[in-house]
Amino acid sequence: APSSPFGADGALGNDPENAMGALMGKSVGDSHGYGGLGLRGTGRGGGGVGEGTIGLGKAGTVGHGAGGGSGTGIAALINRKTHLANSSRPLKDGELEMARARGVEPMPFVFALDGLAVVVHQSNRLSSLSLDEVGSLYRGEHGNWSELGGSDRAITLYGRQSNSGTFVYFREKAVRGDYAREVRRMNGTAQIVEAVRHDPSAIGYVGIGYVRREDGSITSGLRVVPIRVGEETISPLEDGVITSGRYPLSRPLYQYTDGLPAGAMRRFLEFEFSGAGQDLVEEQGYFRIPEEHRVRNAELLKGGRP
Repeated sequence: APSSPFGADGALGNDPENAMGALMGKSVGDSHGYGGLGLRGTGRGGGGVGEGTIGLGKAGTVGHGAGGGSGTGIAALINRKTHLANSSRPLKDGELEMARARGVEPMPFVFALDGLAVVVHQSNRLSSLSLDEVGSLYRGEHGNWSELGGSDRAITLYGRQSNSGTFVYFREKAVRGDYAREVRRMNGTAQIVEAVRHDPSAIGYVGIGYVRREDGSITSGLRVVPIRVGEETISPLEDGVITSGRYPLSRPLYQYTDGLPAGAMRRFLEFEFSGAGQDLVEEQGYFRIPEEHRVRNAELLKGGRP
């Protein structure tokens, strides 16, 4: 098994779009043979790493650039500004076409699974929402919680900015239309969490790793809303619902390379996919990749087509 490129203080961040940048940022250094890799994370920094964007640096150094979202890392890969791009969504057709036009061949690897939790202020006692109700909320079709069985209180919507992969994923899976103009677009998950914790009228969507602590408790001030799926009501906090796909807002987290990785990049990815790398993923509240992704990653590393 590959040896760990992480120091004793190595840690993933707690944002699905920052966790990847934090994970990689802690893994670059001459002592483990990873110096000189250019790695670009997404979103704003978490987990003590600062900005989630990891830029090109000289051997043994990591450059932290501006955050932004999945689109930031993908654009950097297309423009040959990074060796590896993190994304919480697949590449769009237009991005893939642009990459190939510039001689870049993106290779998609999945290194973790995540689930988006719908969160409200802890004082909101709404028992559950269907995915259709979540979508109608974010399309601006409800103005008061009483319309959905809650208290007589206006609704405040919080979400991500448009260049975030989470913004795109949630729009496709839940909103299924245009976001309401009233949605307050935040730069990162940390801002959504803080806003919802302090706003009794709030609703937001955040990665599970940001609301569930290592001891299984929930970040203070928040309440995770279970989602109704047919006859079932499923909380993303239940065991097995993310890896099985039963929870409707489950998603893979991607890393893209330009063509078949070799050398330090290959060793880095092999560590991420190893038991030790997956242990780190779980320690931070995310989920191991299932067999189908392990098999696909192995095929790609052997030269399989994306």
